[in-house]
Amino acid sequence: MTSQADRTYAYCLRFFAELRAVGVTTAMVSPGSRSTPLTLSAHAAGLKIVVHLDERVAAFCALGHAKATGVPAVLIATSGTAGVNYQPAVVEAHHSGVPMIVCTADRPPELRMWGAGQTVQQNDMYGAATRWFHELPVASEVDPSTARAVALRSITVSVQEAGPVHLNWPFREPLAPPGPLVAPAAESLPPSRPQPSATSLVLSELAHTYERGLIVVGPCWLEPAARAEIEAFALHWAWPIVADPASGMRVDNEAVISTAEFLLSDPAFVDAIGPADVVLRVGGSPTSKAYRLWLESHPVSRLVVVDPGVEWADPTGLVTDVVPGPVQGAFGAVEGHCRISEWWSRWRAAQVGALAAVQRELATQNSEIALANHLVRWLDSRKPATLMVSNSMPIRDLDAAMAPVSERLRVLANRGANGIDGVIATAAGAALARPNHRVVAFIGDVATVHDLGGLAAAARHDVSNLTVVVVDNDAGGIFSFLPVASAIDAATFEELFATPHGTDIGAVAKALGYQVTQLSTAADIGSAIEALGGDGPNLVCFTSTAARTTEAMGALRAAVTRSLEVSLASGSTPE
Repeated sequence: MTSQADRTYAYCLRFFAELRAVGVTTAMVSPGSRSTPLTLSAHAAGLKIVVHLDERVAAFCALGHAKATGVPAVLIATSGTAGVNYQPAVVEAHHSGVPMIVCTADRPPELRMWGAGQTVQQNDMYGAATRWFHELPVASEVDPSTARAVALRSITVSVQEAGPVHLNWPFREPLAPPGPLVAPAAESLPPSRPQPSATSLVLSELAHTYERGLIVVGPCWLEPAARAEIEAFALHWAWPIVADPASGMRVDNEAVISTAEFLLSDPAFVDAIGPADVVLRVGGSPTSKAYRLWLESHPVSRLVVVDPGVEWADPTGLVTDVVPGPVQGAFGAVEGHCRISEWWSRWRAAQVGALAAVQRELATQNSEIALANHLVRWLDSRKPATLMVSNSMPIRDLDAAMAPVSERLRVLANRGANGIDGVIATAAGAALARPNHRVVAFIGDVATVHDLGGLAAAARHDVSNLTVVVVDNDAGGIFSFLPVASAIDAATFEELFATPHGTDIGAVAKALGYQVTQLSTAADIGSAIEALGGDGPNLVCFTSTAARTTEAMGALRAAVTRSLEVSLASGSTPE
């Protein structure tokens, strides 16, 4: 006769064996009592267990792991507030379309709402941020074979709908295993995404109809075949590609526009090119504020979102068409140049001149924007490499400074909810998933202080391929670009918005076991990282000021304006 513990573990073992069979490799676990059957079963099924002391850090680490691999990691938490701490990362996964499987252990139904210890309302506690929520039966009271269906639906929904799945697991005691644990043989087949049908015909028809088209690729990560299709489509139809730094498309290709933030904020250029007819957008909304303002003030006839998933960014209600299905195959097979147009020529001339102007100006600067430029160039020459860039100023620094790269340096960013939380933890997850990649987190000081738990976790797990590059201006530098900076007196602005933190980040990192170096010259970032060696995690701290950043951005805009005056006056590509 099987015991209650036998039945509990039989169900959990079946669940994790099926997940393991379809490619799930890793579980991020925060130790707890009620989650004992989940943790031990995941371990017995062959998943790599990464133990985290902080559930918030665990969840962002799972996010980074999935961003790097495309495969969801499993999160395992005990009951109570443990799972609540997953919320920020679950929200980010939801908005950025990253697969994730969250398993929260719970008290059985009869103990809920009666003040039992470590018991909160966990049913559907992430609300609309999940693709699927399921309250499991008490594992000891159901046929273990039914766990296969739960595992298969979890991985299918999480991958195909690109987002988090939440499973709430009520357990009754005893929680300890009845004896040695052996995972059963799995039966599941890996899920696959549906293939596109007629979507390529839709985009080809648009390209035939409209000459003045623009392809905008926002934050996402596309497979090489999908990127190649977009590039070929752009060249064939003479539609420029505005490529976000976190799109994977900012590469050395004549269709790629890396300076859109400067071009679309220049009134003379906007007037010269005239309105676009159609915009095809892949991925999320791009970082560029100038692009958003241009689109709002110059509405297009067709704004088409390709492969939007469950939801897509459209805060101004301008989207006219949605093309579902995977990006690969949507753009069809085309070769060579088809069309020559003034639209294409003006964009190309402006890009060449603006890019040269930006690089000349950055060569004279010692700003955090120049730091971003030198960091990207150095990483691109030392592949394989992954750059995890923080929100707030770092992603904007990168958008301004990142020239097209010769190879596809992998750039990750949490641009779903655009928060500054969990950046180091996300980078650590990517580093654990890609141990052969050099992984660099490019982050501001406030975001670093916000994620000291991630800093500690990377050290605890000896993530030797991780380097954290911190821009330290002892303030929230991005607020210096907002209207409030000039609308109130300096003292009030400093107190309520700049929020100086006074933390010696280098000292904190050293206490956690990091090798630390202080950097004063942006151009020396590569040699500084190399000097630290490969036994990380390491930290480089670049000291700057918010004023220096605003001055640097202004100088870049002025340099681009001068280059545009030349190209627009001559109607040719500046030398």
